[in-house]
Amino acid sequence: MNMQELNLSYILRLFGKHTPYMLIILISSYFLIPFVYSLDKVYVLDTAIVYSKLASEPHSKNLLNKATVEALLGNKDFATSLSLSSGNSDNISKFKPVYEDGSKHLSRVRFYGDNIDDILNTSSLVINELRKIEKNNINSTLQLYKRQVELNNSIINDLEEDANKASLYYVIDDGNVNPVLLEDDLYKRLAIDLEIGNLQYEYNLNSYKEISYVSPINKSSITQVLPGKLVHIGSSILAALLYFLIVINYHYSKLRK
Repeated sequence: MNMQELNLSYILRLFGKHTPYMLIILISSYFLIPFVYSLDKVYVLDTAIVYSKLASEPHSKNLLNKATVEALLGNKDFATSLSLSSGNSDNISKFKPVYEDGSKHLSRVRFYGDNIDDILNTSSLVINELRKIEKNNINSTLQLYKRQVELNNSIINDLEEDANKASLYYVIDDGNVNPVLLEDDLYKRLAIDLEIGNLQYEYNLNSYKEISYVSPINKSSITQVLPGKLVHIGSSILAALLYFLIVINYHYSKLRK
């Protein structure tokens, strides 16, 4: 046999003959490579942030929106503030906003790194930092609602006491009917108006839903992207191909003799 006979047909016959051995190498490599060679692992958490809600439209303008949230997520100073909050910058995983023309009510964000616990910790720090920033803007409004409800309740109590006194005066002095009854009705109308106002303030107060993730974050939310199954499969295929190349080289060397 000479070098002219090392053609495609000959190589295909070699391939068929050594296919069982290549399969053994492929399968063995798939399971052995992770133990023989440790590749750096990369974990990813893809999630989305849901913005806050507030029934009062004028005051809802103080809430964080898509543009603001994504600008903060992409800001280096924001990442620095997380390091200060955690007290250990080494435990902060990387993260970045995922810009897309999707929902105006969501901001997608990706956390990634080589440690699952760091990713979980960072995701918690991010949402807490966003809440802190927003609370600085909206807290005065929420406190205003609370103070107004407390003030209205105090006035209602005073009106009820005055109304009881007016009713008592009416009972004692049966001769002055109309003035006492008109005064009593006025107290009641004022109290009703204040109670209706309180319902609106309490509705606005209870309507506030703070910024949060679209779903709870836990370890099951995090996926491993590297090395991953595809890397192991690719490495196993390369090992099988390397074996076949060695076989071809062996036969090529024999033909040259």
